Amino acid sequence: MPRWHPAAQQFIILQQLANIRIIRDSVEKPLDQEIRTVLFDALNSGMKLTWTKVRQILKLGSNDEINLQTGGLKELHFNQVSAALIGTVKKPGPFKEEWLTYDQTTREDILYKITESETSEDLFDWLEKTLNLTEAQVEEIEKVRLPEGHIRFCKEVAEALVTEMRSDTIDYSQAVLRAPILAEVDINHSDFRQDNGLPNLPRYNEVPVLQRMIGNGTGNLEDPTDKRLGKITNPTVHIALGQFRRVINMLIHHYGKPEEIILESARDLNKSPKEKDEIQKMIKFNTDRNDRFREDLEKADLLKPGQKVGDRFLKMRLWEELGQTAADRCSPFSGRQICLTELHTDSVEIEHILPFAETFDDSPANKTLAFRDENSKKGKLSPGDAASIGLFDQQEMVQRTKHLPRNKAWRFLPDAMQIFEEQKSFDDRQLHATGYLSKVVRAYSEALFDKTDSDGKQREHVWMLPGKMTAMLRHRWAVNLGDHNRKDRSDHRHHAVDAAVIGVIDRAMIKRLQDNAKTIGAQTLSRVLPSPPEPFPDFRNTVMMAVNNINVSHRAKHGSADPIKPSKTSGRLHEDTAMGLIGDLPENQADLTIGNVVVRKPTTSLSEKEIKQIRDPKLRLDLENATKPAGKAGLKKTEADKIRLSLLASWANKTGNHRLRIIKAEASATPVYNKAGEPYKFYAPGEVHSVDIIESDNRWHGHALTVWDANAGQAKKWLDIWPQGRFVMRLHKGDTIQLFDWDDDRGEIVSGSNAVKRVVRLAPSNNRIYLCGINDAGKLNDRHNDKTDIFRWDLAGFEKQRLRRARRVRVDELGRLHTIPHGKV
Repeated sequence: MPRWHPAAQQFIILQQLANIRIIRDSVEKPLDQEIRTVLFDALNSGMKLTWTKVRQILKLGSNDEINLQTGGLKELHFNQVSAALIGTVKKPGPFKEEWLTYDQTTREDILYKITESETSEDLFDWLEKTLNLTEAQVEEIEKVRLPEGHIRFCKEVAEALVTEMRSDTIDYSQAVLRAPILAEVDINHSDFRQDNGLPNLPRYNEVPVLQRMIGNGTGNLEDPTDKRLGKITNPTVHIALGQFRRVINMLIHHYGKPEEIILESARDLNKSPKEKDEIQKMIKFNTDRNDRFREDLEKADLLKPGQKVGDRFLKMRLWEELGQTAADRCSPFSGRQICLTELHTDSVEIEHILPFAETFDDSPANKTLAFRDENSKKGKLSPGDAASIGLFDQQEMVQRTKHLPRNKAWRFLPDAMQIFEEQKSFDDRQLHATGYLSKVVRAYSEALFDKTDSDGKQREHVWMLPGKMTAMLRHRWAVNLGDHNRKDRSDHRHHAVDAAVIGVIDRAMIKRLQDNAKTIGAQTLSRVLPSPPEPFPDFRNTVMMAVNNINVSHRAKHGSADPIKPSKTSGRLHEDTAMGLIGDLPENQADLTIGNVVVRKPTTSLSEKEIKQIRDPKLRLDLENATKPAGKAGLKKTEADKIRLSLLASWANKTGNHRLRIIKAEASATPVYNKAGEPYKFYAPGEVHSVDIIESDNRWHGHALTVWDANAGQAKKWLDIWPQGRFVMRLHKGDTIQLFDWDDDRGEIVSGSNAVKRVVRLAPSNNRIYLCGINDAGKLNDRHNDKTDIFRWDLAGFEKQRLRRARRVRVDELGRLHTIPHGKV
């Protein structure tokens, strides 16, 4: 039902009044019926009540508190429709005298007509004939903006809930149980579990409680399942739920349904009063600031009352950071002033200071304002890198930004990317996703259990354990991989260690720890917590023995390529940049000695090799001469690249050639056809979909299939290359294979070295694949290049795989190994 409906406005007011608690001498009390009625009548008439006015009505003393006020709520919700149509003494509305005299039906008819009239003439005719209004009144009504959005009830349910909530001092959850229209329905405002638990977990969007949380399904039976039922848009959560279902269902299949499920959440332990107070202050500060932003925007006629905010508040926040007064607020990159009216146009954009593609940092600390042309010029560079090639002045940029918050100002320094690499934490950026995941997984798990047990009682079979508590106890019990007694994130089995700790924690222990955290704070508790006794004798050794025998199961990336449905791809189809084919003509023969396609590239991104591949001979020669200092003997590669970048930027600014046509050799260029069936542009294929291992002449060869080919069905068959060949196996990223190590000196396998490894990367152009151990985790390439890390890539050539007796295996959800015979896809 629309939020502008009278019943919707009344419900919102009543629910807020039901949540009010008066705090006197640390005792909380709800509003009595008489006071609730007084406040409701005032708010429903459109009156805006300040907290000072509310305190006067409630006759509160100076030491009394109102929970919603101390929680940072600016003001109580008032009937925004009544406020707009009745107005105030100073600014009367179009229905200043009539609105309260109309009955409910007439009010609804007026509101529906305001929203549904296609033209102002239709609205005028209806209002004039039905209500006998003047033309001046109709013109005022046309200017009214009704609240946007909906509440999640139909009209009948909302009106029934309002009736119950007005009759007694009850909240929404109690009104649900009392409303006659809902009497025949077993409904609880927060418990949407089915009466009977499911035998196992279906796909998450088939569970009713999760459908409510997703909320983006079409409901159209003709649509595909994910579109009809909805799908969680966060890929981290979507993939995790699919993997969770597979593990739980496999456990149920082998061991039966569990009696309870304990999950680790990303939530902190209970906070101390001081920590809570700091949070409340921050909430209040943000609320006050947003209210001020709205007021300023409405005053400048940049935002209408009730209009959606979009990114305006964030722009205002970033704008105010730039200087104390409007005159001081200028672009940090160029120093050009940004005025308020220009701020909310397309010419000023919110810009990631350090490139998002490299940092994945979307926080306000990594955002500022820039003019569109500056943003385009900066591209995917950090401010320091952009300044180093002459796009901006480094000293002036630092001078303009030194007053910014400390967590932002350093990002404009020359070595900001290096600083980021040293202090970044991928886990922090994933915190919001994992917090939401905890909530969704809990609801998903609860679908397995009956709402009411056999003894007639309702129990919680799924409960959450704060992640910080797990870490605390894991450390105290010294249950960690390695010998350093800290979590080893370079080994996937650290999750199994967490699970072992979670499994032995009971609710009594949680209660004791949370009570202590409330008193002294979670940070202090982690330092002073004494070592609790082990859950059972030899606990640590038992856990570590089990963990050491684990085979980690990985999600293989097989995709879902279907040539019949080319719009549904299983990966990146092609590279970003389109190419043009060089025709086999006499005038192109010199170009064809360099390559067969032409691509446009930014001048500042050209390498030394690409400069020699510029198609225009004059520009090529000119730029080669301009960048000669970068090729000076004795320069380190990093120094040469930096000098070349600066020279390229200078040459581009001087000549105006910011993008140049480069000739490339691309044997696998794939055409895109126009409506006439003629190729009009070409792309380099994107990711490798898979590699087929083929045996021919007693040797193994690799035949690659790109994502483009897999989806378009245009792949060249391996039988055309090796007619007498034999299919051995197909490898995708994420697959697991078992093979021996190879001794090059002795030309034989290493006895006892048979191990399961994971395919991380397919490199058919180099005739090999990149393998790692199935337990290896972290940034593998960085670990490979780190001399202090024992990890090294296993670069397994196709023929070497034959010598090492490679075979595909599958590790199921319970860690059991299954061999896939040669010849089977």
